[in-house]
Amino acid sequence: MKSKIIIPVVLMLLAVACKPDDIGSQGDPYLTIITDMTCKEPSGVKGNQPGFDQSCVVYNFEGDSVLIINHYNASFNCCPEEILVDFEIKGDSLIIREDDREELCRCLCLYDVEIRVHNLKKQLYKVRFEEPYVLKDTTQLIFNMDLREDPIGHVCVTRNYFPYLWQ
Repeated sequence: MKSKIIIPVVLMLLAVACKPDDIGSQGDPYLTIITDMTCKEPSGVKGNQPGFDQSCVVYNFEGDSVLIINHYNASFNCCPEEILVDFEIKGDSLIIREDDREELCRCLCLYDVEIRVHNLKKQLYKVRFEEPYVLKDTTQLIFNMDLREDPIGHVCVTRNYFPYLWQ
């Protein structure tokens, strides 16, 4: 008999505790990354991926708060101990910083990096990638991303210098 009374009371408390305003507000934004630590080679480029002379960002805002960013042809040291990604939100700016730890070789190569930003608000962002080996004056990845209007998109820049030109 007690269980018949307790179950409806618990369900009522859960309904009150889980207001619609609380959905998607699990805390501060944070990110996770996935990358293959093997240098890309021209023969390994798949048909739907950009060529070696382009660096591209493909993004998809999933659910209420997860932004998935695939950065194709990000340049890093050929043998880093680790590929690092950090981010900062300043007003409507989303700054993504990529770097590598322990440059163990004297060469550069291209990698694909998947970045997931969790607990992100669905709004307009001015996105800027800060990459360690990119010429700052010509080919930066900077773009507007309006997740309210278009939660899926892509941006590419052509880069005509090493390691983007395979010779």
